[in-house]
Amino acid sequence: MSAPEPLLDSLARAILDDTPVDWADVEARSEQADRPLLAQLRLLATLRNVGRTSEWPEGSKLESWGRLRVFERIGRGAFGEVYRAWDPTLDREVALKLLPMDPVDGASPASIVIEEGRLLARVRHPNVVTIYGAERIGQRIGLWMELVNGRTLEQTMGDGAAFTDEQVVGFGRELCKAVAAVHDAGLLHRDIKMQNVMVAGDGRVVLMDFGTGRQLSEKAESHPAGTPLYLAPEVLSGQKATIQSDIYSIGVVLYRLLTGGYPVQAKNLLDLRRAHADGERHDIRSVRPVVAARLARVVERAIDPDPRRRHPSAEALGADLAAIHTTRPVVLGAYAILAVLTLSLIVWLGSSPRTPPLAGRPVIAVLPFKNLSAEPGSDYFADGLTDEIIRNLAVIDGMDVRSQTSSFFFKSKERNLRDIGDQLGANLVVEGSVQRDGRQLRINGRLVQVAGDVVLWSERFDRPLEDVFAIQDEISRAIVNKLRLTVGRGQRRYQTDVATYDLYLRARQLVERRGTESAQQAAQLFEQVIAKDPAFAPAHAGLSDAYALMSIEINRNGLSFEEALSRMRPAAVRAIELDPLLSEAHAAMGMTYSRELQWENARNSFRRAIELNPSLTQIHTRYSTWTLLPLGRLDEAETLLNRALETDPLSLAVRRELANLQIIAGRYDEAIANLKHVYAVDPGFPY
Repeated sequence: MSAPEPLLDSLARAILDDTPVDWADVEARSEQADRPLLAQLRLLATLRNVGRTSEWPEGSKLESWGRLRVFERIGRGAFGEVYRAWDPTLDREVALKLLPMDPVDGASPASIVIEEGRLLARVRHPNVVTIYGAERIGQRIGLWMELVNGRTLEQTMGDGAAFTDEQVVGFGRELCKAVAAVHDAGLLHRDIKMQNVMVAGDGRVVLMDFGTGRQLSEKAESHPAGTPLYLAPEVLSGQKATIQSDIYSIGVVLYRLLTGGYPVQAKNLLDLRRAHADGERHDIRSVRPVVAARLARVVERAIDPDPRRRHPSAEALGADLAAIHTTRPVVLGAYAILAVLTLSLIVWLGSSPRTPPLAGRPVIAVLPFKNLSAEPGSDYFADGLTDEIIRNLAVIDGMDVRSQTSSFFFKSKERNLRDIGDQLGANLVVEGSVQRDGRQLRINGRLVQVAGDVVLWSERFDRPLEDVFAIQDEISRAIVNKLRLTVGRGQRRYQTDVATYDLYLRARQLVERRGTESAQQAAQLFEQVIAKDPAFAPAHAGLSDAYALMSIEINRNGLSFEEALSRMRPAAVRAIELDPLLSEAHAAMGMTYSRELQWENARNSFRRAIELNPSLTQIHTRYSTWTLLPLGRLDEAETLLNRALETDPLSLAVRRELANLQIIAGRYDEAIANLKHVYAVDPGFPY
């Protein structure tokens, strides 16, 4: 006789509630057929107990793990923690996942991570997160892997995104390739779900956490039915996981992308097992009728209750999806012809205004947000917010973003969208306003298509001042979703307080003014920022920039060349340690290397900075001034600056740098023309 279902459900609840279980008594009262399921429940209880009793002491700081340098914790859950770290051997950032050992049994399930991690390290596939190594140190298991910047499918759906059939087919094909690579290595995943599938900054679909690692970003007690809803019915009944059970989980992911729900719904484990046993399933097209019938059939085969009727392999499922992707109807039926005729009539009558189609690749100009605050001298805050939005958008794949200096040319000018589009070569404009009132913040933002002056998106944010960082992200995300683009490399989200961020914006504004006095004031403000938030990498990069400016004019600021250089390097190095993906940090390192006459290192640093954020044209001009011109590489510098002008067509700094290059090359007429242009636009622009 099988163990009664209430007993199994009560065991699951006891595990989630951290209630002690007498496993010897439970096993004595159970039948042999139920032992596999009881073993899985006991495994879950063991892992939860280990995670609860062996946490890293609160308040202590983990600075290293073996050869890895640990920067910060980026995730924490019931089974362990994830850290952002640096692997000096690989010379790259990694994600370090730490699991505690069972203090009683050193051969606990957590220790299996080492062996399985080493097996997974053999899997080299672009759609599978790369595992670099696994090791036990003391009472912890460490697994370090590729640090993937992006968002999970679950997070994307949580933002309100709806997926088309074509998008789901694309995600499914990539996911099948990943699972096939895992299966080819002789492994099973066992925990395929939306939270474990990430869309990386480069557009890749990446399969993340494996069954032994679990998902560290969510607590089991918060979403007790999360993973079970993806499990095949045979696994829920206590049978072993197989290739077909992984296929089932892929099918549930596809079902959820198409419908927003699950094929079998339940509030707890007992109800879920009953629903599977009673065949309480929801067909895709009964939930969302617009899904193509052929796609629905493929997904429903993957989630068939009988594993023998599912696809034999992940490759076979991927092939079925690919066949859908490449098939296009070639004959119009009567209803389709009628729809075309009806649409033609509507257009002919002009009774339905429509948005003109976007011509070509999206090119966005973010205009300076208007400062509506009553506080005098607060323009820097609105300008800083605009600049951050530009930086966020600049790392999105599939579009070009005009640089800050060109966009800011239109500050305080009368709005003429056509003129803006013509001068910047932009077909989209982001504009808005900022109003601070004490600790409250009101931001209005909108995305406008230049052709026809059509508003594509608009929103008002009334939030506490502390939410300014979240609002910047939300504006960028809204634009990405509206244009159906892919989030790019991404920038690290800093959690500094508003007062510290305010000081940083003031300091950055001073650096952009150039000149020794401004640089000295900026350095003092950057020092204050670092004192308040030592982990704020942009402040360290800005401090290095300030000392670089001071190093140009000797004896006018009380700092010798050697002293300025001695302060540049530590600040630049620290910025990279804190955030290796910060473009400004690598540019600061490039200036430091140039001052030290380490020219090849300088070139590598500047190239990396431009790769990380091509829209920051000030990095292009610094590369030219600090490295290429001293080396006499005039052709390379000119190519670089002309490329910068494409991104920043109204930049006076780029034209000034071109004039300097032309003077060195003896092309005086061209230099005079550029300098006259700079003077005509802004007679006070520094030379």
